[in-house]
Amino acid sequence: MKQKILIGFLNKDIRGAIPAITSAFIEGLKPKYHFIPFYMDRRIKKKRTEFNIVNLYYFIKHYINWCLKIIKSRPDIAHFPVTSYWNLEKSLIFLATARVLGVKKVVGHLHGGAFGEFWQTLNPVRRKAALKVLSRLDAFVVLSEHWKKVAIDQIGLEESKVFEVNNPLVSRFENRFRDFRRDYGRSAATFISISGLAARKGILDALNALNGVKTPYRYNIVGGEIEDLFLNKVTAMIRDNNMTESVRILGEKYGEEKIELIRNSDIYLLPSHVENFPLAIIEAACAGMPIITTPVGALPEFFDHMENINYVEPANIDEIRRGIEFMLENPEERKRLGKAARRVFEEKLSTRMIMKQLDNVYQKISI
Repeated sequence: MKQKILIGFLNKDIRGAIPAITSAFIEGLKPKYHFIPFYMDRRIKKKRTEFNIVNLYYFIKHYINWCLKIIKSRPDIAHFPVTSYWNLEKSLIFLATARVLGVKKVVGHLHGGAFGEFWQTLNPVRRKAALKVLSRLDAFVVLSEHWKKVAIDQIGLEESKVFEVNNPLVSRFENRFRDFRRDYGRSAATFISISGLAARKGILDALNALNGVKTPYRYNIVGGEIEDLFLNKVTAMIRDNNMTESVRILGEKYGEEKIELIRNSDIYLLPSHVENFPLAIIEAACAGMPIITTPVGALPEFFDHMENINYVEPANIDEIRRGIEFMLENPEERKRLGKAARRVFEEKLSTRMIMKQLDNVYQKISI
């Protein structure tokens, strides 16, 4: 009989990194496990990292549904994400409740590029309470060796309970680029950024850098606002610097719409200040795109500067501009770096390999 695994969270449209990753895990391991997906859809859009009446309402609603799912389905394993800010306590309450309601094994899954810094800023009372719940988990899943070190050295978890599982892509995305042949030689190259709209993602840095570039280009910014009034700042910068013909803000894109944008773009640009292991970079590598980004989070464990990626220093406008100009002026280098990024994906980040990693976690805690 297959083990039953309650896993969250998802939403019906698979919008956002955590639902996409969760969906990929379910799809990849469903022949071996019986997954019980936990949905956390929201009609009212409000930033999830803030404590407010809307988020409190949805927390209560989702918490009741979580309890009912456990009572009704009696899963063997509960698997839920751990994130930052007020969501930390929410995540830990879900995980602790699973244990109280009799779930045999409980797995926390770390997300959020700023979690290490966030953990250091927690007051002692919050940190002690959080560590108490985290220490009782059967497994704590992190996205890379870097984050494994953070979990052990900064958070204080037992090494035997910390497991590295990289972010997977959904099979539809991977399949659409399996035999894709990218045109690396276009003279007016199109850059694309896919991320939440916030200063820490480096979007303003990218615009400042592009403002000094003379070679023709196009730049598509894809993503929803995750920082108050940030979209106004981006729009004003584009307008004030006469970039409206070159730069487009496209909002959130998912599924086939996002795939088509990536297929029709030439260079991925994400000069982010902080990351965990960005799913968008993995998607760009899968798509064979040359990538300009910063050596943050887990990325240096997988990609090497000018071997398969072009690293720039966070917030260094001149360096970002030089990286952009290099890509625009050297189509052969674009081709080399794009193909090399694709090889990194095939050799280290393919969905098949990542499914084995998570399967290993489930197997070890079930012994």
